[in-house]
Amino acid sequence: MKTRFFALATLVLALAACNNDNENLNGDPVAAQFTADIALATRASGTTWDNGDRIGITDIGNDTQYGNVPFILKNGKFEAEKKVIYIEDTKPHTFRAYYPYNAAG
Repeated sequence: MKTRFFALATLVLALAACNNDNENLNGDPVAAQFTADIALATRASGTTWDNGDRIGITDIGNDTQYGNVPFILKNGKFEAEKKVIYIEDTKPHTFRAYYPYNAAG
């Protein structure tokens, strides 16, 4: 349980530090990218992500169609499994993520 808490806490911190260094000047949607690390904790049994690990990500607080979107780890990077999350506005977005992914949420 602590491992999941630390993983989600690290993911939240990583998302809070995100910015768009390359401004989208043409108004096209921008695909969201997510990174996550597992923080080292005492008595933690799993401290690394493995290829194939899946997380669920939801854009909360916005009128959006992005709820419980599965992302899978491929070659050290989380990628959208099916639906890519596109940000089409300049409003702040808050994302909630959890592990392991469950289609029921």
